[in-house]
Amino acid sequence: MCLSICEVAQVRATLPLGVLLLLIASALRFGYIAKDSLWVDEAFTVSWCSEGLQKMLLRIAREDRHPPLYCLLTSPLMHLFGVGENRFLTPLGEVLVRFVSALCGVALVFVTALFALRVGGVVHAFICATLLALHPGAIRFSQEARPYMLYAFLSTLACLLFVECLSNTKRRGEIWLWLVSALSLLSCYMAIVPLLSRLACIVLLSMHQVWRKRLLRPLVADLMALMVLLLWLVFVMAQENVMGTKLGVTHLWHGVVVAFILNDFFGYEYGLSYTHTLILTLMVISFASCIIALIHAVCSARSALKDFDERQRIAFLLIIIWFTLHICIAFACPILIAEFNRWQRIIDGIVPVWLLVTWLSVGAKGGSIFRRLMVANARFAVALAILLHAIGTYNMMHDRSYFRDDWRGAAKFAMAHENEIDFIILNALIGPLPFGLYYTGKRSFIQVPFLVRDVERVKANAWLDDLLKRYKRILVIENRRWQTDPSNWLNRELKKRANVLVVWESSKISAKLYHVRRN
Repeated sequence: MCLSICEVAQVRATLPLGVLLLLIASALRFGYIAKDSLWVDEAFTVSWCSEGLQKMLLRIAREDRHPPLYCLLTSPLMHLFGVGENRFLTPLGEVLVRFVSALCGVALVFVTALFALRVGGVVHAFICATLLALHPGAIRFSQEARPYMLYAFLSTLACLLFVECLSNTKRRGEIWLWLVSALSLLSCYMAIVPLLSRLACIVLLSMHQVWRKRLLRPLVADLMALMVLLLWLVFVMAQENVMGTKLGVTHLWHGVVVAFILNDFFGYEYGLSYTHTLILTLMVISFASCIIALIHAVCSARSALKDFDERQRIAFLLIIIWFTLHICIAFACPILIAEFNRWQRIIDGIVPVWLLVTWLSVGAKGGSIFRRLMVANARFAVALAILLHAIGTYNMMHDRSYFRDDWRGAAKFAMAHENEIDFIILNALIGPLPFGLYYTGKRSFIQVPFLVRDVERVKANAWLDDLLKRYKRILVIENRRWQTDPSNWLNRELKKRANVLVVWESSKISAKLYHVRRN
């Protein structure tokens, strides 16, 4: 990447601060990587990565139906250290299966800073990197054995390579663009959003004769990457869908709120959702300021493009399209299938949002009064957002309301009371999968049947009667009971026939040891 002499001098001057920022980002992601135990989705990742290559790909296609890159990168690490066959009572297991996400989380901060450097200079890069380094949602996904941070990093890198490929005709960067773009699509289907942004950018640039000769190489690179994804989709469609994923829709405003307001700006789900009224008030103020800044940034794009050099013009145009498409996709979410309606996981949306807001915040001081007001508003929004990000990150690390499902603690509790337990019931959706990663005791455990409908509860009577006849002390571990037993049928039935001896509660999981009364 070519930089001007002035830019090189600025980078050297701020290099110590940049290194410090990356160290902070690394500490926040790696330092707390094993704080929480693995939850259900992560347990699936461990289960797939424990298999051989062929069986792993078949299971992913049948059970997850999402691209396999994360597992392809994580499986060698697990097999190298033998974690796939061991239990997870030591932190090594969580570190290994989440390592790729944490590494990509730090890399995303660095690549976003490079992107910002191309548009607004060193100050723009530093502020934008600070926002991403402290973003609670970005930190949480960096500590999760799922592919969301991997695809966000690869998609952002692909967009940066796209800019370099177009702006530097002497270098042949289309091969790198094809490779990174293909990898991003093989990490998560949601990478299609930044890819479509690049294709839309090509369409707009093709309207000008001077650009047409340059557009063929990046266009072919992204289309070839799309063909790689199509090959995976053909393989997926040829497999039986054993998880029974159904087509469905999500509520319009739920998708918009989660993707745009709650996650992109503040990582609301991961640090601020249980907080003080003052914090929520500050969020509303900051959000309003950010929206004003974004609207002004988009509306002033045409005049801003005239002041940019060629590389800046391409980068800024791509950011505008990326942001616009991200919001349009969020509004269109009701027509998409259920697998893609969890919009808080479109983590790449934070990149164009903060690139635009921070770009306006470092805008020139001169110009009209309106221009100066917009720049001041953007600076206020950025400062307030950094404060909220820091609060959200602190809460996420130290407030138990934000801790993941504590399957490690549940397993340790069960093993500590091994002599008092005859049998274990897991009143949790797919509970045996994460519980089995940590439990090394000798007692048998089983998942409770679904107790949602009346007919299911009637059938469960015989199942429960049989258990109570055979076992005297039963441990019931509950997690997300609303999915399996929303009426609390199991506890009500057990209280009629048994006494509660011990109660244990941790993050999103509770356990009760029942002693059956014999008539």
